[in-house]
Amino acid sequence: MKKNLLLFNLLFILLVTSCHKTNKIENGESDNDAKRKLQQISSSLNFSDFPSIEDGTLVFRDDEHYDSYVNFLESAMVGGDPDDPNVDVNSILQNIEDGLGFTSIRSLSHADFMAKNETGWLSFEEIPEEHFLSSPDLKSILNPKLEVKIGNDLVRYINKDYAVRVDARQAGLV
Repeated sequence: MKKNLLLFNLLFILLVTSCHKTNKIENGESDNDAKRKLQQISSSLNFSDFPSIEDGTLVFRDDEHYDSYVNFLESAMVGGDPDDPNVDVNSILQNIEDGLGFTSIRSLSHADFMAKNETGWLSFEEIPEEHFLSSPDLKSILNPKLEVKIGNDLVRYINKDYAVRVDARQAGLV
């Protein structure tokens, strides 16, 4: 049963990722366009210290680097006006992720939610949360396995209340 669930999750991630890439191509967006959008966002906020990516996971040098990037995402999300209802947080974060070449749990859960939203729900109470993590900047940092690497540590979220932080060399234990 666990094997089937794991296989289903893997297939789902592959499907959503390929749909996202197909959607970018259909919309005429290239990797250069994505990098240009990231450049515009980062230059307007005077930020250039981006994390690297290893095996689909964002990698930060240390906690200070991580905090700096979170501050950048928070600034980018408000677009200069936190009270502006027209700010599309998902589009902003997607532009940043695309520019980095990173697929986050935010992008996958949002795409899944929007696909289900096409069909709709019968009542307000039936509308599910997009993901158990509610912070869009945190979801934008985590990969589909809910992981991020900070220094020599791998941080993996277990649920909305708990994350484990282990030496990255011991990551197989998590």
